[in-house]
Amino acid sequence: MKADFFIVGGGLAGSVLAWVLQQRGSRVLVFDAEPPMSCSRLAAGIINPVTGKRLVKSWRFEEFLAFAKNTYRQMERDLQVDLFQPHRIFRAFPPASSAEGESMNLRNQWSMRLGDEAYAHLLAPIQSEPPEPGLFRAAPAYGCIRGAARLDIPRLLDAVRKCTPFVRENFDYGALQIRAEGVSYKEHSASAVVFCEGYAMRENPWFGHLPLNPAKGHVLHLQMESGMYEQRYMYKDELYFVPLDTETVWCGSDYVWDFVDEQPQPERVKALRTRAESIWRKPYKTKGVFAAVRPTVKDRRPLLGRHPEQERLYILNGLGTKGSSLAPWCATQMADLLLSGKAVDREVDIRRFGY
Repeated sequence: MKADFFIVGGGLAGSVLAWVLQQRGSRVLVFDAEPPMSCSRLAAGIINPVTGKRLVKSWRFEEFLAFAKNTYRQMERDLQVDLFQPHRIFRAFPPASSAEGESMNLRNQWSMRLGDEAYAHLLAPIQSEPPEPGLFRAAPAYGCIRGAARLDIPRLLDAVRKCTPFVRENFDYGALQIRAEGVSYKEHSASAVVFCEGYAMRENPWFGHLPLNPAKGHVLHLQMESGMYEQRYMYKDELYFVPLDTETVWCGSDYVWDFVDEQPQPERVKALRTRAESIWRKPYKTKGVFAAVRPTVKDRRPLLGRHPEQERLYILNGLGTKGSSLAPWCATQMADLLLSGKAVDREVDIRRFGY
């Protein structure tokens, strides 16, 4: 096939980029081995405006959320699927017995943010009652984060896959031929290639030295009686509980920085089960146990740009835990670079590492 661009990696970043480029009239060819439970397919798709113990706004959140919402609504119309759902996140305050007075610190921080115009619209007043009595363990208090959302990433990947030329295989770097006029791979040719490989970037001979700091995470899929957990909110108490459908709840996750492979680690799974059982109060069955590796970057910013010596090679990677909110903006930045030569934002440009 003769394409305008090869895209190596069919996860969230690669799929959104493929859609954006095709909307602009470009021909793309995506290469992906389609593992059954990749990082993108395992992700809950959480978009959270306020995170951490200090309740800090996510980086450039308003800008990225508006861009993401507009893009996903366009994708929904084009692909005829539902992808983007506004949500609330209920956050349980830790018990008074927690270390370093964590519960009081969170209360104070929450109250302070409520008085800040930049945050007041995102946070509801602290409440003493849970969103649904008896579903989760009791907490001293609860806070509701407004303006959150969830992206159905597996559905997005499947929808883009149906309308995009696709080669199901692990990309062989040695088979890529780079010439002044373009690139070729086996029987295929294109003007350039964009690597959107996630964690696999570490093996890339052209971009593998960039400071990726991969984090493995474990997830449980809990099965329960239909309708037990209404799907209008997500819940955070040490772990996230995210309703995927009327019977399945996503529960996770942890961070493992030192690991050998992507397989679930028994001791980590056991610890996750123990924590889940201490929080969730209704009967359930474990529907699945999974693990995947997030492509996080040391400075928590994505990796975008062109290779300094091989001008036909590009990278879009490192979306980390914020992929659902970042993917549309990053894909558009990359499309602008590919099609018009417009420089990417300095905060995400790989040249920030002297590259």
